Amino acid sequence: MRLYCRLLLGLSFLTTALADVVQVNVNGMVNGTVNVFVLCTSPECGDNEGSFVWDGLGVSGTNTQLGTFTRSGQASAADPEGRFASVLVQFQQTTEATATSLALDVQTTATVDGLGGQWSVQNGDLVNQISLGFTLTTESLAHWTGSSLGRLETYQQISLNGPQGPIGMPFPGPGDYSFPLMAGQYTLEVLDDSPDFGVGPEGVNTDVVESSNFSLNADFTTIVPEPRWCALVAVSLAVLWGFLRCRRPSTHSPAPEHLA
Repeated sequence: MRLYCRLLLGLSFLTTALADVVQVNVNGMVNGTVNVFVLCTSPECGDNEGSFVWDGLGVSGTNTQLGTFTRSGQASAADPEGRFASVLVQFQQTTEATATSLALDVQTTATVDGLGGQWSVQNGDLVNQISLGFTLTTESLAHWTGSSLGRLETYQQISLNGPQGPIGMPFPGPGDYSFPLMAGQYTLEVLDDSPDFGVGPEGVNTDVVESSNFSLNADFTTIVPEPRWCALVAVSLAVLWGFLRCRRPSTHSPAPEHLA
């Protein structure tokens, strides 16, 4: 009987483990603004001599699909003598989903080039934000692994909301955690924001690449409760077996009666 119940439990696991994560939807947004300044000291600058020439970038976009999403923008400024500065901002969001797992990666990169003179990159605000909505069809054990890399100064925030309300997440930062989640709808949100990005002022040639990268992976294993009817059937069969054993005729012949 115990073997029979275990076989049923195994079959139950196989029929539900492949349908844990369903109705996955993506809602991502990126937005970046930054200005580049170069001090114009050449007489060719005319009325602008002694002031800054500048350029600005603005890049934005929305992401609603699983897979890889990218956006980029560039700004540059230069004086008549060839002194210049430029900045290239790149956003990337990568999301994947299977029946038993979710994965997301958020990356922001800023590449700054400067040549001679006095230049600076200022007033930068780089926002990379994404949310994943998904539904767990069964109570599951969620195994989370994450990492946070890069030298770009950012503010990172991770949140998870579900049927029981907000759920504390031990990220950002490297980690390996597991905790159970009940069946229902969930929203996982990741925010990577660099509100004060800037380089300089500089008076030397510079080639700087600053980036921020956050990755999060989740694997879900169905928690299968032991069926109550297995215990009930086992008890019922034990009672029935005892009843039949009591009614079984004896195999010994009765002793003959004493004759007077």
